[in-house]
Amino acid sequence: MKEFAKTAIGTLLYMAPEFLSGNYNYKVDNWSLGCIIHELCALDTSFFSNNMADFVNINKKLNNKRINTIFYGNLLQEIIDCLLIKDYKKRAEIDYVLKKIG
Repeated sequence: MKEFAKTAIGTLLYMAPEFLSGNYNYKVDNWSLGCIIHELCALDTSFFSNNMADFVNINKKLNNKRINTIFYGNLLQEIIDCLLIKDYKKRAEIDYVLKKIG
């Protein structure tokens, strides 16, 4: 896959763990998507901190948060889980997510 983005911009709330250590790759967007889906379902941000140092620690220690699977179903939780894998090499590709919902 050809990567076009060379810089990053956006809120800390959706930044992937590898981005915080200087490793920018296209899968940071997959992480952000997982955060947004979780936030929409839980009506709560995935992470919150008042300063950068605390945010980095919260992000590194993240345990994937659960949504109400009775209301949303297990498939949506599975999608969130595969998008919020801390190791970007193991994080789901968008094609995989699309096949899951297709």
